[in-house]
Amino acid sequence: MIKEGLTFMTNKTINFFPKFDGLLSPVTSSSVLPEWYKNQSSYDDFGNPTIKRCLPIFDAMSFGYFLVSQSDITVDSTNPGGLVVASDNDFNGVLFSQHDLQQYDKYPVPSGYHNHVLRIHPMWSVQTPKGYSALFINPITNGSKNISAITGLIDTDN
Repeated sequence: MIKEGLTFMTNKTINFFPKFDGLLSPVTSSSVLPEWYKNQSSYDDFGNPTIKRCLPIFDAMSFGYFLVSQSDITVDSTNPGGLVVASDNDFNGVLFSQHDLQQYDKYPVPSGYHNHVLRIHPMWSVQTPKGYSALFINPITNGSKNISAITGLIDTDN
């Protein structure tokens, strides 16, 4: 039930500001749908709609933006004492850092993942209208099984 008189704001603008020259621009999530989705038939052999016809799944995969990496990133997680991270360009020195284990020692790291957390520093500042924040998450149904992001909600309205 919706309370009478409640209104929802729509068509708000999100602005992106690069922190360095020459960065790849953010792209809409709808422009980078996963290959499995593009290759999925809309109907099965019996005429039943498939996952491709499910609007809630499409909407979840196509809302928001991707902040595109400027480089190929290699993460070596074979050392239990820490991650070794490298990129193929000069951003390596400003793009990555690691949190001290005590900063997240109670966080439930999923089984099979390295116990050290890699921090990827943002290359873009995001600005939203007053009263709006930005939710940074793993890509929905498009993520890697080898690396996982910790979700964060950032006040981007000031």
